[in-house]
Amino acid sequence: MKLPLVCIEGHDICVFQSLEDAALKLELVDIYNNEYEFFDAEGYVVEAYVVGCNQKRKCKFLFFETYYIDHYSGEIKFRRKVPLELRRDELIRLLITSLNDRNQSIDTNNLDDLIKKFLFYSNWHFRIQFIIVN
Repeated sequence: MKLPLVCIEGHDICVFQSLEDAALKLELVDIYNNEYEFFDAEGYVVEAYVVGCNQKRKCKFLFFETYYIDHYSGEIKFRRKVPLELRRDELIRLLITSLNDRNQSIDTNNLDDLIKKFLFYSNWHFRIQFIIVN
């Protein structure tokens, strides 16, 4: 998998320079709910998954002792989706649309250059809101 990692959540786009940075900033519950779509720097779809989760924990409910599954514990990991799924053109379109909506000049449709443009605006990740016109 080639970094950086591009994360799309609804109309937000974040670019993470490392997998560790992404794992620290993303929420486990959102990974469980499949709220993010991930791409590597080559346009391949990346899957996020959680390891070390679903630990049983004891709790009291009224007068009963019971166990529940803790879905909020664990560590986020990333891997390319298998079978490999290349969606480079779609990722380029999303990045260009996002930058255009932010009035940023676009002089390329090269994926590497577009990702670098996102990283230019922020030290750790660049979050862009699509402008939704009704």
